[in-house]
Amino acid sequence: MEKGELRLRKWWWAALAAVLMLGIGLSAGMWLGWGGKATKSPDGRVTVPPAQTPGTGNPAPATPAAEPKPPGDEEILAFVHKFMQARMAGDMGSIAQMVAPAVDPASIRVTKTGVRITGYSATVASGKGTADTVAVALWAALGTGQPGGEVEVAALQVSWKGQLKVAGYTVSVPDSLALAPGKDGNLYLHSGQSTTTGAVLAALPAVFTPHGAGPGIEFGVGKDGWAVASPSLAGDRIAWCTRGLHPLFGTSRVVFGSAPTVTPLDLMFEAGCVDAAWSPAGEYVALVVAQPSGAVTLHVWDVQAKQRFGPDLQAAVGTVDYTVSNIRWLTGGTVVAFDVQQGGNRSGPWRYDVITKQLTPP
Repeated sequence: MEKGELRLRKWWWAALAAVLMLGIGLSAGMWLGWGGKATKSPDGRVTVPPAQTPGTGNPAPATPAAEPKPPGDEEILAFVHKFMQARMAGDMGSIAQMVAPAVDPASIRVTKTGVRITGYSATVASGKGTADTVAVALWAALGTGQPGGEVEVAALQVSWKGQLKVAGYTVSVPDSLALAPGKDGNLYLHSGQSTTTGAVLAALPAVFTPHGAGPGIEFGVGKDGWAVASPSLAGDRIAWCTRGLHPLFGTSRVVFGSAPTVTPLDLMFEAGCVDAAWSPAGEYVALVVAQPSGAVTLHVWDVQAKQRFGPDLQAAVGTVDYTVSNIRWLTGGTVVAFDVQQGGNRSGPWRYDVITKQLTPP
């Protein structure tokens, strides 16, 4: 074989080897770079981009924000308590800020001349809300002039997306209560189309012993009519007090369709009942009493234990010349608030805790 032909063959094999090496390099670069482009420098060297971790070049789409969850029962009830405190105070400005535009604040009854909210109870009604609201069942005691009173039963819808608002307020007329004397002089409790007897004036005892008096000390019961009548929020009890020389104070347990169970508790010797309000749970009655001394003071009755207690307001104000008024039960139902008129000055709210027996001035 001639030398020229041998050199040609060597050159051909060298060229083939170079082409193969270039192909292998390009393939390796594409595999390592996951699609990166190889570049060739002027001197013939091939440059492959550094390998990338999958996903770092194009970030994954952002995860959608989770749907907000409704607030817990405690937060909802705290808002309802604030709403009810504004109603009890007759604060229409605060009420207007707490209701949604679809609710007319003027349609919600508040404490004003001739109407007083004396207590309330609220419960979150599970399963009765909507996608945007939480349902709350509400009972509110209304003093509309003695003797008598009402319990308003209502359903609230509290919207929670954004700021808490009362988005709906519907009074259930069939469930609400009204207590008043009838034409025959007896007390009657009305609920929708149903009526039951609360107390019969003629059936009360003829004589009774004043609270704290010794055995055998009795006086005739005044039966000139009713001075005070007040229903409990549950509608199962009535507090009442008669008019006359020695008024009788007591309670009745009522069941629609049955006769009431009457329990006399105290005889007001030459005194008189002015106002009464049940605690929300129906355990206590706050009773305003006009004393022979001229003072108008506060008694609290534990109706189950048949015990009477109350604050020493004479010591607190320094005189017997004072008048208690505007009694109402605060959040929690164990503190009764009231105002005190002394001379030309009115102060309040005073607070009396029926558990600790502690009196707190304003």
